[in-house]
Amino acid sequence: MPIKALNTFTRDWLVQGRISHKAEKRSTKNGGSLLKIVIIDMCGTKIEGAFFDDAADHFDKRLKEGSVYLFANGNVKLANKKFTTVKNDFSLVFEKSSKIEETEDDGSIAGINSAFEFTSIKQLEESPSG
Repeated sequence: MPIKALNTFTRDWLVQGRISHKAEKRSTKNGGSLLKIVIIDMCGTKIEGAFFDDAADHFDKRLKEGSVYLFANGNVKLANKKFTTVKNDFSLVFEKSSKIEETEDDGSIAGINSAFEFTSIKQLEESPSG
């Protein structure tokens, strides 16, 4: 299933994607753990994935930036635009019981360098601040 087909009503989904960015696991204000990743699919669509507490601890060492995985059994949530730089209305929240399996990289998904969105200086000058 392509990432752009996901929404809060989607159930039993399976997405194949490359981890284009994996942040360092960090502690939250309430003493928990947080791990964030950015997933890109074969259409070039990106979505943020978040892991909290036990899920962050469980998946931190298993996930590698640049590798391709099959993702399933996460929750599709509305993205909080204050805390994400990914241009997607939704984000994925994974639990320890989520299914994430590394799969063969057949070259159908863009590499990490292709995940960037470049903008000309002229466009930056004309865009609203913020």
